[in-house]
Amino acid sequence: MTALRANPVMKNQRGEWVAPSAMAHLKRPLARLFDPVIDAPSKDLLAAPTLLSRLRLRETLNGIDLIRYAHGLVDRPEMAERFEKLLGAELKLLTPATVEALRGIRCLKAKSGVLATPASLHLDTPTNRLCIGDNDRIVGGTDDILYRKLKLKAAPDSETLLDILTFHRGEGTAPDRPDLLYPALVEAIARERLSKADLADKRICWVQNGYHAPADILVGPRIPAPIAEVVPVYRHTDEIGRAYQDLGAPFASNDTHWVRFFRTVGTEWAALPTLDQHRRRVLLEAYRLRGPLGLPTGLEDVRCLIDERARLFTLVELRAGQLVEPDFSALQDALRVADSKIGVIESSDRSRAFYASLGIKPLSAIAGASTPILGAPCRAPFWFKAKLGDRVIAMLHRPLFAWALSEIAYRTRHGHAGFLPADRATIEARLAAIRSIDFFQTLNRRYSVGGASVLVPAQLALDKVRLGLVPPKNKAVFQLLLAEALAEIAGATSVSTMRSIAHAFLPLLLCGTQEELTDYLEMNGIPVRRQAEDGDELDLNINDDDDQPDDAEELAIRQVFDDLNTEGPSNTEPVKPVDLPAQAPVTPSSPPTPPSPPPFQLPDLDEVSLTVVDIKGATIEPRQQSQRSGGSGGVWLPPTPEEVARAGKLGERGEALVYRMELERIRAMGYSEPERYVIWTSREQPGADHDIRSIDADGRPRWLEVKSTTGSDGRFEWSRQEFEKAMRERERYELWRVYRVAERSPTAKCFANPAGLLGTGKIALELGGLRVNIEDMA
Repeated sequence: MTALRANPVMKNQRGEWVAPSAMAHLKRPLARLFDPVIDAPSKDLLAAPTLLSRLRLRETLNGIDLIRYAHGLVDRPEMAERFEKLLGAELKLLTPATVEALRGIRCLKAKSGVLATPASLHLDTPTNRLCIGDNDRIVGGTDDILYRKLKLKAAPDSETLLDILTFHRGEGTAPDRPDLLYPALVEAIARERLSKADLADKRICWVQNGYHAPADILVGPRIPAPIAEVVPVYRHTDEIGRAYQDLGAPFASNDTHWVRFFRTVGTEWAALPTLDQHRRRVLLEAYRLRGPLGLPTGLEDVRCLIDERARLFTLVELRAGQLVEPDFSALQDALRVADSKIGVIESSDRSRAFYASLGIKPLSAIAGASTPILGAPCRAPFWFKAKLGDRVIAMLHRPLFAWALSEIAYRTRHGHAGFLPADRATIEARLAAIRSIDFFQTLNRRYSVGGASVLVPAQLALDKVRLGLVPPKNKAVFQLLLAEALAEIAGATSVSTMRSIAHAFLPLLLCGTQEELTDYLEMNGIPVRRQAEDGDELDLNINDDDDQPDDAEELAIRQVFDDLNTEGPSNTEPVKPVDLPAQAPVTPSSPPTPPSPPPFQLPDLDEVSLTVVDIKGATIEPRQQSQRSGGSGGVWLPPTPEEVARAGKLGERGEALVYRMELERIRAMGYSEPERYVIWTSREQPGADHDIRSIDADGRPRWLEVKSTTGSDGRFEWSRQEFEKAMRERERYELWRVYRVAERSPTAKCFANPAGLLGTGKIALELGGLRVNIEDMA
């Protein structure tokens, strides 16, 4: 019988020959359910119960039956729910081997209704539904005991989650619930004991509308703004941010990120036509944050250092002096106008420590030697007395002073790269050659910097036999300039060196006695005993009391002139034409006059012919002073409205005559519309500091002030604003005096540069009034 059971000697219900040992005689409900996948006895065998009993056919299900039935569900998906119920009822049949076999067979219905393998399905939990967002991956039933027996996933594994991220990355969309997905991924990696390093370079983190690898992003609220320009940053510390950090995202920037930022500046930003304000602010903020750390290593040739004109330079160029810090504003302005290749950084506390760490040089250090150019001579300032100049020259000629200057220069040579002090004999010869201190309206120095030759305004020029100065405001400024001149005499060539060494020379000028000089030299380690034995007594006190004003009147005049606004002329660029109004009358309209007395009448402007005569250069004697005591000969009364109107008409007539003359002159120069270049300013702005603005042969501005009189005298009122304008503009200012302005044949004279006539006797000032300031009540 044993041999009989092992051989295919019996037919099954389908008429196939099978071994009795492979046959199953199930109860009717199960038999009908499993009929397609099991071998049941045929009708003939069922009709022989004795034989059927002796063959001992299996009467229960086994795992193989389940596996066979599961495979058949592909063709009969409608039977899946019934099969699932059977499995739930026959849990004892789910041996490990059977479970492993079933996990790979599509035998369970997913939430979407499709058949899926148990290995790909997850338990139907809120977290899984929200995290996975795919019903094909969620089991459709509710038998948790069966599902756990079949090892359905209670939480998604890393492969599932990475597949979800890969799908969204391909679609270019964010995950549905990143706050659940990324923490679940971290848990899956820990549960599966995977290495985070395997994910560090995978583009799985959704940041700033894109997917990036954890190693390529930064997480946290304190990431520097410049870094955020080039590195994706997730600034929150929520579940997502913590998950990103667990996946390997750094939470603090390092030099690697700074290198990436500065290289982006040197490639992408440098390719732009110009840097906008946002990028400039970001770059300056990067300098502030880096501070004394400077640039990371390896960026010497990267264009990431910005100048004031938003141009980018490399560290190599900075060290070569092509990018400098500002300390010479006049030269800086000249280089900007000349469009020099030399860059000057913005002067800001934010970037000072950064650039200092890079070893940036000051602009004055690369200026080098210059050629002085002297302008027109002018009178000395009011405070400067001839005896002060004589005392300074005498001091410079003393051998002891030359020795002291030489010793100080030698002691201070350290710390000034490139400074080679002149020897004593040379210094003494240079000092002895100076014979005068002269003053000039303008001084300039020509520098050759970065391939550009520029002219720079200066206050000081040493011209072998004389010391040239633009009039200093006071004696303190004079001493500072004199100290710079001594630095140049001692051998300094660059502006930077002259300024620095001048600080060491200034005390020489401040010493009031030879004893004070000795103390100063000995404080600097310079013995004076041997030199003093030569018997050279040095009169150093250029601040002696006898140099004070001789009387109160002189002091008062100095105070008045020191308060004047005479700094710098206005713009000297060629004048651009202005648009004319729709109707601009050439002649002024007469203001209405009262009916009584009869109005003051002037000849029609077309009937008037102005004659211009040259000035004779006569010396103007000051008016004889009135008595200092006693009353005046009469009582002063304010002008009447009629007198004010009459004076206004006379002034307008004089201005109209000069304005008409200027129009004719400019038209003769070839200008078809002279009205666009000759502007009658006071007609529209009665309080202006000039009456007419015109142009010279080069198109540069000329400023005309017109003073009119019905008589022939030269006395007039000159307002403070007008006087300051004359002092500022100098040779571009003209004072016109129109005599007998009420007649048909008036005469006019032009006094060019009246400021230059002060002190020459060609013009005399009279004090008409003073505004006084004394102490407050408190």
